[in-house]
Amino acid sequence: MIVLLLLVTLCAHGGKGEESAGAPRSGHVSVVIVGGTGDLAKKYLWQGFFELYVHQVGSGNTFSFYGGGLSPADAATPALFEILKAVSCSKDASEERCALLKEQFLRLARYRQLKTLEDYQALAEHIGRELQQEGITEAGRLFYLSLPAFAYVDVADKINRSCRPTGGPWLRVVLEKPFGHDIRSAEVLATQLEGSLKDEEMYRIDHYLGKQVVAKILPFRVENKKFLDPIWNKHHIERVEIVMKETLDVKGRISFYDQYGVIRDVLQNHLTEVMTLLMMRLPTNLSSSEEILQRKLQIFSSMLPLRKNQAVVGQYQAYQTTVQQETNKTKDHVSRTPTYAGIDFATRKIASMLKPQKVIKQDGDCFTIKTFTTFKNYESLFKIGEEVKEVTKGMDNRTCHTVVNWEDDKLVCVQKGEKKNRGWTHWIHGDELHLELTCEDQVCKQIYKRTL
Repeated sequence: MIVLLLLVTLCAHGGKGEESAGAPRSGHVSVVIVGGTGDLAKKYLWQGFFELYVHQVGSGNTFSFYGGGLSPADAATPALFEILKAVSCSKDASEERCALLKEQFLRLARYRQLKTLEDYQALAEHIGRELQQEGITEAGRLFYLSLPAFAYVDVADKINRSCRPTGGPWLRVVLEKPFGHDIRSAEVLATQLEGSLKDEEMYRIDHYLGKQVVAKILPFRVENKKFLDPIWNKHHIERVEIVMKETLDVKGRISFYDQYGVIRDVLQNHLTEVMTLLMMRLPTNLSSSEEILQRKLQIFSSMLPLRKNQAVVGQYQAYQTTVQQETNKTKDHVSRTPTYAGIDFATRKIASMLKPQKVIKQDGDCFTIKTFTTFKNYESLFKIGEEVKEVTKGMDNRTCHTVVNWEDDKLVCVQKGEKKNRGWTHWIHGDELHLELTCEDQVCKQIYKRTL
């Protein structure tokens, strides 16, 4: 779970997302899941926090876990503990150790009603008393908002006014997707949250990225780069299909789901993230979030706008009945919220993103042509009339036999290999360098302006 990775980082670095200059702040960490008995918490979050606890036992940190919700404690506590009893240990843990860890975790967890400002004040007072009674130092407080985005501002305000620790302990608030309803509401939400929380106190998260298969996409590509590079391109991959099949319906989630639908719930976040991880250029440093972000943005900038005939939406058959039952609507009520969506999109030709520059050096019949682009730099060396074996590293990593000759005032290259009619022609016209690339029935023309 990405929850585990995030919180281990916070505990190790004193609540900071990167190495702190001073010694890490060990002590007690209070973890509060607001929406602690909801669907996301039940399916993923409590399991992730249990794994955090197992990972951190003996590390110098102590923990308390709170599941918060709108329901009174006497009504919601049994539901919370049914969720907690279902957490599981890793396969390498013995049955006895697993039972011990689960028992300890259950003792550390409790339910709190978090509805009013007074409820949050009572939680803060409770945390303070626990720290004082145990005589332990506080490291920080983490609030995970497993809530719809429309509740973020109100809850963040309550946390800021009543639960912010004083002195050295850190405060972190995790915000789930979807962040807002559209671009405008997302911008408004970001501005409103700034009134209660500092930027470094907020973690916007997509829990889907913590799934093992998704988290392994980039490491897999890096570890197998030698084998994947020659085929991870348009010449060997005709299309990529990303399919997410749900086995469960949305019963119990209608109050949230009917406002957002499948596009905002999974397509524009979960599946878009997977798409970028598959399509992006590999970063030189997998630990650099900024570099990964820039690689993803390059993919977005290359995407062509969607047309109506490239998208389809739908609903599963029983959805209307579920909406009517859970929202107390009559049978005349019709929801147009999609539960299925499929899109078919393409990216602009990669050449539009390359921003290439060429440097040509001539020494008699010997030429060196260096090409510099946003993505790759490559070099071609040849002698007029002399055939050489060439691996086209800058293009598609194919091996061919290349010979370049003069034809009047043009340099003409013929490349014999797997592809027919392959080659290029260079010529100068005024201050312009022209390049025409051919491969089978495809022709690409480029013009370079002289800069020196």
